[in-house]
Amino acid sequence: MYLLFQHNDKYCCSMEGLLPYGEVFMAPQTEVLYHVIAQPNSRDAVHSMLGMNRQQMQPCPMVEEALVRLAVVAMEMVENVERGEEGEERVREVWSQLANKLVFFYFLQLINITSVINLLRQKLSSSHCRKGRSWLMWSLLHFVTSTVQSKLPAQQQPSATSTAAQLQKEFVPILNLFSLLYPDREPLPPPDPTRLEAVLDTAMASIWVVYSSRAAADGVELPRPVPYILTAQIKWLMEQSESLPPASNLSTDHTVALLLSVYSNNTEVSSKLLNILIDAVAPSSSSGTTPDLCMLPLRSLSTIAMHAKIRLMDKVKHHLVQVAEASKQLPSGHPPTITPALLETYSRLLIWLGTRNFQTHLIPAVFKSQAWPVLHALLEVIAYRVHLQLQYSYRFQLLQQLHTVVGVSIIPTQLFVCAENTTLRLIQGLSSPEFLLQLAKLYASDPKPLLSQESEELNRVFVCVLAKSMHISNLDTTNWLESFMRAVFTAAPQSWPEATSRFFPASLRQLCSALHTADYQVALVSKAEEEYRKFNVARGKANERELIQTYTDSESASLFLCVLWQQLLETGTLSSTCIKIVQRTQAKKLAAYARKMVDYIVFTCPSPSSAPQFNSVVAYLNELVWKYHIFPLDRLLLCMVMRGYDGRYATIGLSLIHNMLLTNQDLQTRVTSLVENVRPDHWNCQNWHSIHTEFLHSFPETFHPELPGVPATTSSTMTMYFGNVCFRFLPVLCLYLNRLLEIPEMAALHLEETLDKFGCLFAFHAHPANHLYTTLHYYLMSLQERPELKKKLVATVMGSQRRIRNLKWYFSPLFCEFLCAVEPVSGWTPPTQYYRSLLDKLVKGLEPFSLSAPSCDWQCSEFSGSLPLSLTCACVELLGLPLGGTQVACQLLKALYSMAEDKDSHEDVLPLINALALIFISLPDCYQSVLYDSVLKVLETLGPETRVSPTPVRGTPSCLLSLMHSFWLHGNLGLLLALPQWLQLQVGGVVSNEGQLLYVLQLLGPILHRVIAEKPKLLLDIVMEIYRLLKVVDQRQKGLLQHSDIICDFLYHIKYRHIGHAHGKKEEIEQLVTSLHLPLKTRLRFLTHSLAENAD
Repeated sequence: MYLLFQHNDKYCCSMEGLLPYGEVFMAPQTEVLYHVIAQPNSRDAVHSMLGMNRQQMQPCPMVEEALVRLAVVAMEMVENVERGEEGEERVREVWSQLANKLVFFYFLQLINITSVINLLRQKLSSSHCRKGRSWLMWSLLHFVTSTVQSKLPAQQQPSATSTAAQLQKEFVPILNLFSLLYPDREPLPPPDPTRLEAVLDTAMASIWVVYSSRAAADGVELPRPVPYILTAQIKWLMEQSESLPPASNLSTDHTVALLLSVYSNNTEVSSKLLNILIDAVAPSSSSGTTPDLCMLPLRSLSTIAMHAKIRLMDKVKHHLVQVAEASKQLPSGHPPTITPALLETYSRLLIWLGTRNFQTHLIPAVFKSQAWPVLHALLEVIAYRVHLQLQYSYRFQLLQQLHTVVGVSIIPTQLFVCAENTTLRLIQGLSSPEFLLQLAKLYASDPKPLLSQESEELNRVFVCVLAKSMHISNLDTTNWLESFMRAVFTAAPQSWPEATSRFFPASLRQLCSALHTADYQVALVSKAEEEYRKFNVARGKANERELIQTYTDSESASLFLCVLWQQLLETGTLSSTCIKIVQRTQAKKLAAYARKMVDYIVFTCPSPSSAPQFNSVVAYLNELVWKYHIFPLDRLLLCMVMRGYDGRYATIGLSLIHNMLLTNQDLQTRVTSLVENVRPDHWNCQNWHSIHTEFLHSFPETFHPELPGVPATTSSTMTMYFGNVCFRFLPVLCLYLNRLLEIPEMAALHLEETLDKFGCLFAFHAHPANHLYTTLHYYLMSLQERPELKKKLVATVMGSQRRIRNLKWYFSPLFCEFLCAVEPVSGWTPPTQYYRSLLDKLVKGLEPFSLSAPSCDWQCSEFSGSLPLSLTCACVELLGLPLGGTQVACQLLKALYSMAEDKDSHEDVLPLINALALIFISLPDCYQSVLYDSVLKVLETLGPETRVSPTPVRGTPSCLLSLMHSFWLHGNLGLLLALPQWLQLQVGGVVSNEGQLLYVLQLLGPILHRVIAEKPKLLLDIVMEIYRLLKVVDQRQKGLLQHSDIICDFLYHIKYRHIGHAHGKKEEIEQLVTSLHLPLKTRLRFLTHSLAENAD
């Protein structure tokens, strides 16, 4: 969508054309760029808006002004913040964002350090904000260390004179800014290294040391002596650098973190500091020390300068590669030593700096070394620590790497399970409209790399995520969808149940129906029974070795698990021969055989009403997991949930899962212990790993099949740093709940009980609010008639977050009361003030660096900032109300109209309109239809001479006009694709006079620039509908139009600015124009050459 705001070389919107534009359109769009830069992760958006490639990058004054303006806003925030944990957290979050923006835009060569600092001094000289001076200097420290990090090659080194001049050019402006902000007369005291604020307190002294080191390295002197007020702090820094402290306790002593930022460009000192950190989190075996599990705290790590973070991450990566290579010489059963503190520190660095080197260097190096325990640890880092913050391109690349890992035959079962679970988490995190755009951009021509050639279940999950993204983004047709689905069905022939596919968008549903695979129930059952008969015969004739060889290498192997199951049903136990066969079967083959076993169990299982027989099946399934360890629980449940059953078999399959979960205490006991003892906010818990290790010791896991009392002969279990069976079960639980929602009868029977038992696990969900939003949006058809169930779902998922955040952090107080109330939800209707407060809350989230917006640390949260947090939670609230979509949408519009009446100017109304537009964009079609219906109602009230002001201050037509503009400009492309049909079928039946036509043109005019930028062919369809409307109005008013010049100017604007000769529609346009009355026909004669010639 940023193509809409693409700027030219004068930083104005690209509006060149044959027609003149007003000054407001040709002026630099400073406000637009400012609001974009203020958003988290805005680098790509700014890059797109400025329309520059890497070779064209140059300092941009508008970017510099926007960053300085944000810094001033942040300084004002510190002045107004009240003491308290929440306010201080918000301040820390804002300045951290600002420091990152300064560094990243400097790396993109869009800002100049001297210009930024001079502009800062100019702005702050007229301001009395001084409380945030330490934060500002800390941000500039990140900036400064990045600007002096690299040196030119020896042949390009400047002379001493030019170096001194450059140093003075950069350093003197900082000193001038320092003199303005620090008028103190007494020396600033040395810092207390036990306080995290020590990094802030010494920021200016640190900047001085950085430049002093640079000057000494270049053989020049600083242009000014040390300021008197910095002498004590600089002396303290020098002393600490000469006698480096041991990292005895990184959680309470921040000296090492402080010095690392100051001396990140001093190779000798920084190397010693990095070694101290590495020795603290990963002590060598020769040191005889115990690994320090209290790793570098997240807040302490966040204070380190960006350049120092990069060097630290490279150091950790090098250490892990060495561990992987050394593991080749380790004897079997002795895994390499990797401390949890090292992995936790590395994962936090990956969140800050990205996973590019992790994916391109570390994983390939470890995979090449076949250091499976190290690879297992790295996959756990992705699954449980980093995957939420991954960009889509890196997520797609990781999927390809994981498919490669799973495809290797020699990997252990535990690594196979970890890789598959990591892949599942990565896929489930893709559900967003941006996913479709990135998928079409990168893999439209060849989707195979993203699909698993081994796991049908993962491909099914991918299709479900694709369906949800298409549904939420209103995109029902894509050019690459057919090739993608053919690749899915080629990888694994399958069928989709009607209960699932009925929620798919129409185009996806049609493809699944066309590619449907025939049912093979009868053939499977008969083949399995025949194979079991052969197995029993062979047991009496062949020796055990021959039997094992037959069922591990021959075609019969694919049915062996069916044979194993039948033996368990008939004898109540498994023979040692069966266990040995499973032990010798590769993990990926066992996963493929499990699908046939599950199908065989479901096809032959008695109905749940046959209690004794059905309960026996459930008991034996639990024995496969907990007694014989044939499958890990999450692996078997994933297979069962994602089978394509319909009707009776769907009921049996889901009932088996339900009873497996609720009749066996093994999982329930683990879940209870996990929730009671292990904290979900691991970033705030320094002893998280010791608690998690105790949990694993209390509930050890086995990934190798074995007979009770007879240990397995395979290798020992790999160390699990972050994962356990409950965490691996959580994404499968989400899929199971989705499957229940697809079948209303099963949801009524099992959903509430499942949520009661296992809903507490959502405390450990990586993105609970987004998951809930997607579920409520996608399954609206199933939940709309069940408000009690909907309330239960919202209350359970979000109520589980209480250990991290109060429920009121997510929702409004009134909605929290509704969730906690025990009364029936029927008849509950929120007052009008509820909708007004919801809009007010979202408006606060729209304000850049707003103190009133909720604090949201993107490193530890599913949200990148306060805006997505406020928007997602507002939508969850509205979707969770026990009201229909039409009723809620009408109340939102009423709230907007009433709030607009209270505002004095249209500038005050615009934030409300933008907030409500974002809400409508994020809600399902039944909510959005109210907007379109409101437009039709307004059109019906307009007379031939009615003109609607575009200023949204008073009146429903004006407010609605601006709301539709915001709705279409901020919405997904799917909203624009539906415009021609809406104009033809609905607007065309209402418009009959000139006032109505002018209102339609006012609606469409501002969005044409976006349409031509994103979907040029769509503009012709919209224009043709405009011509048809014009013909209707002209005939009704018999050519007597008062504003024909305005209408004709509009049509000529479209011709000369956008569509030119309208190839493909030229003849139809000529026919429509020739059918008009003479006044319009004469004015429009220059639309085509033929019309002009005929007129002459």
